[in-house]
Amino acid sequence: MDYTLCITSCNRYDLLKRTMDSLVLDGVPPKEIIICEDGPGEFATRPDWTVISKPRRMGQIDSADRLMQAVRTPYVLWCEDDWEFSEPAYQWLPRCQQILDSFPEVFTVSLRHKECNGHPFAVNHGYPFAIQQLNWNGFGSFCFNPGLRRLSDYLKMGTYASLAGQVSSGCANERAISEKYREAGYIIADIGRVIVRHTGHGRSRALESF
Repeated sequence: MDYTLCITSCNRYDLLKRTMDSLVLDGVPPKEIIICEDGPGEFATRPDWTVISKPRRMGQIDSADRLMQAVRTPYVLWCEDDWEFSEPAYQWLPRCQQILDSFPEVFTVSLRHKECNGHPFAVNHGYPFAIQQLNWNGFGSFCFNPGLRRLSDYLKMGTYASLAGQVSSGCANERAISEKYREAGYIIADIGRVIVRHTGHGRSRALESF
């Protein structure tokens, strides 16, 4: 598979290490692993990591754009620094690519099943997989939760900063972007089971939506 693993991080190396330790990529290795650290925090990097660092904290949207603009592969496995994976990637990543290849309207195949985030599924939608209900709490067409996405959609839609508008809280930014993606006809497919669980509760920062 021709994909890049992109991870947003913010001074939480313990959570990042836990995420990376749980993400087993044997059999489907990425072409590159790129991590964007939002701020001057330092952590113990690994030889196969490309780290984008910043002189100061500038928020998740800035990190997300920097990551996507560094990608040189058609697919992006998107993640944040506070998720724990329960299955090796070879068990779900090929299925994610298959869905993206067959359904251009799917923005991402989400690994955060509804049992994890409570997002209801659409009914009578006609797809051979579950899709998230559109515009539920402002979401349903875009999110920063873990999943596989295409670089081409990012290039088509424009930077996240341009879609989010004035920078505010992370959730408000995501809703604003999701609205633009909904208007463009995008949906979110669900992998069908819990692959990731959130580990960052209580560890948020003012400019993040981690």
